[in-house]
Amino acid sequence: MNKPPDLEIYIADINVEQSLEWLSQLFTQVTKTKKVKGMPKQAFPFNFEHENKRYEGIIYDRVADGFTSIWLNSHELPWQDDLTWGKVAAQTLSKEVRVTAGGWDQSQDADAWVSIAPDASITQIIWKT
Repeated sequence: MNKPPDLEIYIADINVEQSLEWLSQLFTQVTKTKKVKGMPKQAFPFNFEHENKRYEGIIYDRVADGFTSIWLNSHELPWQDDLTWGKVAAQTLSKEVRVTAGGWDQSQDADAWVSIAPDASITQIIWKT
């Protein structure tokens, strides 16, 4: 199975600063960067380092039903897919995490999602974002 080109998870009840603090536990050199013209008001870009390489990410603060999105622009990270990374987030943050059920496959239903509880239980849901 090929790794997706990027990773994205949605975390319940977390703000930008809490997200950055958590990311700093996973990666080194996590720093906010300047917004690019045209970015939404709730978008907070950042850079991070993993295994001596720099990468980009964006935190979208409370973009859907109280969930904050964290997007990492790389496939060279420790997790195979969104679900794997989502399980780590749910357990370490003790919060509900959601990921798309189809991953990056455009042929999947866009409203099909997976909800991951802090105890690692997984529920298939329909979530219209």
